[in-house]
Amino acid sequence: MVDKSKKEAERIHVALIGCGRIADLHIPGYRSNPHARLYALCDTDPDLLKRRQKQWKVPVTYTDYQAVLADEQIHAV
Repeated sequence: MVDKSKKEAERIHVALIGCGRIADLHIPGYRSNPHARLYALCDTDPDLLKRRQKQWKVPVTYTDYQAVLADEQIHAV
C-alpha cells in the first residue's frame, strides 16, 4: 500500500490564475484528477480571491501572477 504522504508528494501542484466564472469550469477537472492538486489561486480582486479560497479549500493565494510563477512548489499554471 502506498504511503499517503508519498502519494501527496507525487501530485502535481496546480495554480489557477483568474478566479472568475470561467474558473468554475476548470475546477472540477482538477478536483477529479488524482494526479493533480489545486494548490494556489491568483486574482487581482482580494475579496473574490478570499471567497474562492474558502469555497475551493485552496491553501495558497496570490494577487500577483509573478509571485505564482516564482513559487517553486507550483508545477503547472
